[in-house]
Amino acid sequence: MPGPRRRHHQKSRGGCMTCKQKRIKCDEILPSCLYCTTRSLECTYPIPKSRPPTSNHSSAAPNGQLANSHGVSTHSASPQSLSTPVVSASPLAFSPNLPSNGLQWSSSDLELLHFYTTETSLTFSNVFERRYVWQHVIPHIAFSNDFLLHGLLALTALHLSRVSPERKDRLWATASAHHAVSLPMFRSAINDISSVNRQACSVFGILVAVYEWVSAENTSNLFFANADHCAESSTLEWVQLLRGSARIVAHHYEEMIQGPLEPILRWDNTAEHEAEANPAESAKFSALEHLWDPIKVPVTDSEVDSLNGALRWLKVIYTVVVTPSSDNDPPSFALSWPARVPEHYLVMVNERQPAALILLAHFCLLLNKAEDLWWLRGISRSLLQEIHRTIGAEWETWIAWPLQDLVLCEFKYQNQSGAIQR
Repeated sequence: MPGPRRRHHQKSRGGCMTCKQKRIKCDEILPSCLYCTTRSLECTYPIPKSRPPTSNHSSAAPNGQLANSHGVSTHSASPQSLSTPVVSASPLAFSPNLPSNGLQWSSSDLELLHFYTTETSLTFSNVFERRYVWQHVIPHIAFSNDFLLHGLLALTALHLSRVSPERKDRLWATASAHHAVSLPMFRSAINDISSVNRQACSVFGILVAVYEWVSAENTSNLFFANADHCAESSTLEWVQLLRGSARIVAHHYEEMIQGPLEPILRWDNTAEHEAEANPAESAKFSALEHLWDPIKVPVTDSEVDSLNGALRWLKVIYTVVVTPSSDNDPPSFALSWPARVPEHYLVMVNERQPAALILLAHFCLLLNKAEDLWWLRGISRSLLQEIHRTIGAEWETWIAWPLQDLVLCEFKYQNQSGAIQR
C-alpha cells in the first residue's frame, strides 16, 4: 500500500552564496541576509538570468518578490500578518524633522540610517516579529524622539565600522558624537515620562547597553568601575540606563504591551514558571549556593538575598534559552539579566566579591549562546579573563563550567566560519 503523499513545497533558489555553501535556508533579505548580517559576513547573491525587457521598470516575480530595473529581486513586505501597525519599509520616507539641538542631519547620517534599516536592525533578535519591530517600528518612533534617533545612529556607526574597517576612526568619532548628544536628551526625557516618549525611553536603554558592549572593544570595563573611580562612575552607567528603561516598561507594562513594541516587550510568564519549577542543569546551579553559605562564609543577610536573586534569574533565563521554542531569543534574554538582578548584587560585583564574580562568570553561559552576533562577539571571553585574574587560583574551579562552555561555543563558531570560507 503506497505511503502518504509528501506535501509539495517550493524550494528557494535565490539564496546568497554563503547560505548555498553552508547548505542552510537563506531568508533572501537584500542587500544582506540575516545569517550574513548577524555574523558580519559578505553577502553575495548570484546574478539572475536575464529576462525580456518590459515596459515597466518593475515586474512581477515569483514568491512575492519584485524585480527592479537592475535585475535584483527584493521581497515585498507583508506587515499585515503582524500585530504591529503598518509602517513604511523605509524610514527615510518620513522626512524627520531637524533635531531639537539645532543640528541638521548630514548625508553621512542618512547613510547610517539606511545601514540601520537594512543591516543593524536585523541583529537584535532571532525572532521575525521582533526583527520587524527593530527594523520598521522603532525608527518611526525615533523620528519623534531625537535622543532615540541619535542612539540608533551611534550604534549603527559602530556596526558600519566593522564592515568598513578602513573608515573606523571617522565612524567611531561619529558614533561618539551621537552618543554624547543622546545621553543628556534622554536624561531630560526620563524626568518627564509621558505617553509620547515612554516607548522611546524603554528602547533607549537597550541601545546604550549594546553601544557600551561594542565600544568597550573586549575590555573588562563593562561591569567594573575603573580603579581610580567610584562605583557610580560612567563605566557602569549603561547598567543603570538599561535598568531604568526596564523600570519604565514594568511601570507602564499593561499600556505598552498593547502598543507596537509588544513583540519585544512581552515576557512569557508561563515559560518563566516552568523554568523555575524545572531548571536546566539544576545540580550545577544549586552547587553555587555553597559559595554564600552563612555557616561557612561571613556574609550578611542582604548579601545572601542579592546573590540568591541573581542566581534565580540566571537559572530561569538559562533554562528558557536552552529550551527549544519558536520564541527562543538568546540575545534578548542575555540583555535581560543585568536588568533583573538585585541592585545590591551589582554593588557586590563592583566590590569584586568572589561569590558575586563567580555568578557573573556564569552569566557568560547566556552570552555564549549568541557569540556569533557582531555586538556580543568576544565579550564572554574578555569578561571571563578579567574574572579569572581577579578571583585567583583559589576560586578558579568554580568557573570551570562557563570556561568549558566558552571553548565549545568558540570552536563551533570557528568551524561554521571556516566552512563558509571554504
